[in-house]
Amino acid sequence: MSSIEERLTQAVRDRAAAATQEAIAMRQAAIAMRNDAKDTLLRLWQERLTRQMHNGRDTALERALDAAVSVASADYANIQGLHANGHGLMLIAQRGFSPSFLNYFEFVDDGTSACGLALKERRPVVVHDIVSSPIFVHTQGLDVLLDAGIRSVKSTPLIGHAGRILGVISVHYREPRPQVDSELVRFQTLANTVARLIDGTST
Repeated sequence: MSSIEERLTQAVRDRAAAATQEAIAMRQAAIAMRNDAKDTLLRLWQERLTRQMHNGRDTALERALDAAVSVASADYANIQGLHANGHGLMLIAQRGFSPSFLNYFEFVDDGTSACGLALKERRPVVVHDIVSSPIFVHTQGLDVLLDAGIRSVKSTPLIGHAGRILGVISVHYREPRPQVDSELVRFQTLANTVARLIDGTST
């Protein structure tokens, strides 16, 4: 290869490398812009929910569902309160679920569901795909979720004043959804706001 050919080849390589770096930079910028927009949306919902403190429990829960669906880009959402006896969860607000789902999850008192496990272990539970999750293996809940058109779920406990468990908030998706740490952080942040909202409307 002549020196001219070598220089041409190197120039092509340099241009290709520069184009690749530019494409990477553009993707990173687009991701940063989307994250900024999502963070802004979360802050707006937090402010809106804070203003719901004096509007009554039912209205506050409806706005909390709106916020959950919006912030988590979810298809469905529900809120379960801790049962009066301190064990298990009672469904207190929901958005978009089928009657069979509502009937089955009206009361949850074990760890064979994302919400039940979130309550039991006091931590967020993320299920990328319910079909492959060990949580739902050989459970009736799996059939109920599939019949309702649900493939993915995130649940996190609602922890109120002095660490008191108030319940669990969950969002659901029609398609399998991979875990994204930034999305989970936003969901948990929203859950903290919802917990304060429930605490505030319960007094």
